[in-house]
This record gives sequence, structure tokens and C-alpha cells, in this order.
Amino acid sequence: MTVDYDLIILGGSPLGRYAAAQANQLGARVALIEPSIAQPLDDWWAGLALLNPSLRAVNMPPIVNMPPIGAQVLPPTWTDLCRYIAVSTDRFNASSLPSTRLPHLEVAGVEVIRAGGSFCRQLPLGFAVADRLLQARAYLLTPPLQSSRPIIPGIEAIQTVPLTEFQPSPWGTLPKRLLIVGIDARGLVCAQALQRLGVQITLVTRHSQLLPGEDADGAQLLRAVLEADGVTVLTHTTLEQFYQKPDQIDVAAREQTADFPIHFAVDAVLLATPLQLDLHPLNLATVGVQWRSDRIPVNRHLQTSQPRIYACGACLGSEPSPAIDRHEADIAIANALFWPFRQPHYRGLPVTVPTDPAWVRIGLTEHQARRQYGDLIQVASRSLQVSEKAQLQAEPIGFLKLIAHRDGTILGAQAIGAQTSEWISPLALAMQQSLSIYQLAKSHFLSPTFAELISPMAQQLSRQSQPRWQQNLITSWLDFGRSR
Repeated sequence: MTVDYDLIILGGSPLGRYAAAQANQLGARVALIEPSIAQPLDDWWAGLALLNPSLRAVNMPPIVNMPPIGAQVLPPTWTDLCRYIAVSTDRFNASSLPSTRLPHLEVAGVEVIRAGGSFCRQLPLGFAVADRLLQARAYLLTPPLQSSRPIIPGIEAIQTVPLTEFQPSPWGTLPKRLLIVGIDARGLVCAQALQRLGVQITLVTRHSQLLPGEDADGAQLLRAVLEADGVTVLTHTTLEQFYQKPDQIDVAAREQTADFPIHFAVDAVLLATPLQLDLHPLNLATVGVQWRSDRIPVNRHLQTSQPRIYACGACLGSEPSPAIDRHEADIAIANALFWPFRQPHYRGLPVTVPTDPAWVRIGLTEHQARRQYGDLIQVASRSLQVSEKAQLQAEPIGFLKLIAHRDGTILGAQAIGAQTSEWISPLALAMQQSLSIYQLAKSHFLSPTFAELISPMAQQLSRQSQPRWQQNLITSWLDFGRSR
């Protein structure tokens, strides 16, 4: 069968542009369909996360055509922040670093079609777009997702802004009081940054903690960090009613164990609710692809119910995670272009919330590990207060937790603290390469660094994993040496 392309990527999200760049580098002929509803690039969110610590220090570095903010008495304004991120993005575009922006992809050889389209009923499988019928060996779904709109009385009468449309600001000027509904990771970053810019943030979730499904110790510390910045966090709370007033929005909410509702007023509402799909325009049903509003079902090779159509990323129903999304994209591309035999392996892939300090998890949580292995797991935890580097930089807030099987297998790690996303990388690499806790215990790290916490904790777990007879033998040998 003669086809126009090796791979057609139905994009609209940053992941689709990444997949197009990767497939193009492999020598494939690629077409990227960018519909009009495409999500903005994620540079703004990345810039906001990177600059969050600078907002705390009120000391952003100077940039071209902008006075040094650190010299001002007042904190940087929202306009200053947006200008800083825009200039930083321009600098990145002007650099020689690889880029996934559409003009760069076109120069590299990817055919970018800026229009919507749909699959055709006719055989062979084809995609109709811009008065053309395109055919490919395989297709990859990386569609945009939107924050879901909760069903709350009165919500139709007020203006709400989905988190996925919050770049850089839909209000012109920042509201004085902002309600954030839900706990999308980007919503937590936004809550912290806007609070530091002078907005009074109220964060409401029906869950019992900020990170549902994660260990409570990390979630509690992350909540404490946000509350220390001034964010009002309401967990186990349901929104009951919105009332639109001429100059504000009145909100009625109820905590799960409370007898009476609580009332407060805000000026704007931001939805950081679960993401949802709308794939009706793609006409997937005509080619046999099953999907739901919350996810696209795939097999272990990331194939949909139509074997020539693949999917990856948050559209599979998981929380957005750049590391996991790109890993799935790499697997889907390899299977689509060569042979569908590779499977995604999530061991060692980090999940992060880039707040300040950042929270990161790799592998299993402690709860998941105990549920799978029971008493066969060992856990070691250490506060950053014992880290020389943390004390020197006055960043003692946080901890590192290691989880290992008694046979030495590293099952997971969790950390929250300064520069976490950087110094936890050795653990991610160790898990990806299937290193044991015994091998990790022999590693030596530069000092003073945050990563030097890893070695003593690995040594602690290594000692705990030793068989009882071996521990008794060591004790007996030392007793014998002292008695001579």
C-alpha cells in the first residue's frame, strides 16, 4: 500500500510537537495536524515554576529592556513576571537548542497543517484535512485536554477560567481574591506564585489531601508550604453554591464533617479540575477507535482498538507528567514506525509538582509498596535539616524517603525540598538501571550537596536488609575481637 506519510500526528498539545520532532529525527516522513483549538505551548508554565523561588526572594535577575526588579521596594508585578517569561522564551528560541515550535519543525522537514480534520469511513484508512485526504502507515493521537467544568449550582452565572486556558492571564489585571477549584499540579504552582504576587488564594478540593493517592507525609508538608505562603487550603470540602454579585462572587462551601456551610467572597474562579477529552471532531467511531471523556483505552503497546492508531500522554487517563508523557511518546513512535513490540516501563520515571520547594516521587509510594509486598519492604526517611547543603543555603524544609525490598530492589523514593528535581536524578537512574540498594550504598556523592543524603540512607536500608544470621555473625565477630 502506497502512503503519503510514515506517521500522521493528530496534535494540538505540546506532546504532539515533541512526538513530531522525535519521529522526524528518526528519518520518518511526518505530518502534524494542529487544530485551531490547540493548547498553548507549555513555556509559560515552565517559566512560572522556575521563577517561583525568585518571587519568594523578590529578586528576579535583570533582563534586556527591563529594570532590575530586585532593586525595587515592592515585589514584582504580574506584568513584570509575564514580560520576564516572554523575554526568557525569546532567548530560548534564539538559541541553538532543539525546539518543538511549529516554525522549527517545518524547517526540519515536518509538514505542519494548521487545520482541523477527521478520519474517513472509506478504506484504506485516511484522514481528511484542508480539502486533502492524507494516508499514513500509522497515526498517533496527542489531543489537547480541557479542565472539566464541575456541576455546582450557580456556576453557569459566573465567569470561570479553565486552567488549560490560563496563559498568561485572562483578566488583564490580577484579581485581589481568587478561588482555585481542584488540585491539578499546575494549579498548585499557580496558587503559590499568585499568592506571592499579592493575590489572596483559596484552594478547595473534595479530596482529603492535596496529592490524592500519594503518601500523606509528602502531601501534608506540601500543604504546609502553601499555607506558610498565605494560601488558604480547604480539603474534604464541597462547593455548594455560587452567587454572582455586582462586585464579587459569593461562595458557599461545606467541609465533610461540618454541620453548617462556610461562606467567603472571591473576585474570580480558576478551574484546576480533572482533564477531559472531546474527540468527536476526529470521527474516531467510524474507524473503530473507542474512547471516553476521561481517557482513550490502549493496549500494552499503546495501540487503540484500531491497531494502526496509537495514543500517548495524559489522554490515556493519567495525570500530566512530562517524563511519563515523553516516554510513552517514544514507545508509541517506535511501535508505529518499526514493529509494535515495545512496552512502556514506568519504573524510575519521576512525577513532580514544581512548587517551591518541589515535590517529586519515583516508583511506588510507601502505601503501594506495603500493599504489594507487605512486611518485605524497608523504609528510610531523613529530613533536610541534617543536610549541610540545606543549612548553608537556609533551605532546611523537606525530606527524602527511600523504599526498598528486603532483597535490595529499590521500589520507590519520594522527596520534597530545594532543588529536588535536580538531586533526585541519581535515584531515578539507579531505578531505571535496576541497581540494588547495596550498589547504591557504595556510591559516593560530592559534599556539600543535597544528593549526599542518598548514600547514608541506602547504607541504612542495606543494613536492615541483611539476613538475621549475617547480623548475628557480625555482632559475634565484634564481640570476639573485644574479648581478646
